[in-house]
Amino acid sequence: MRKNLKEARQRAGMTQQENKIQTGLRVPEPQYERLVAIAKRMGVSVNALILMLVDIGLNQIEYQQEE
Repeated sequence: MRKNLKEARQRAGMTQQENKIQTGLRVPEPQYERLVAIAKRMGVSVNALILMLVDIGLNQIEYQQEE
């Protein structure tokens, strides 16, 4: 499981040395339940999954702006 977490952090662009900002993200319960289920299947934390999804979304937005 540690390997999955390390890979998830790398995919999300996270390193151990980065400064992090803590935020209180409000997520509707149905979406949170989906996040929990997906994170369990992937063997990562919900936080790591959210960071991966944020990174995917940011990359997509930046890619679209380049077109």
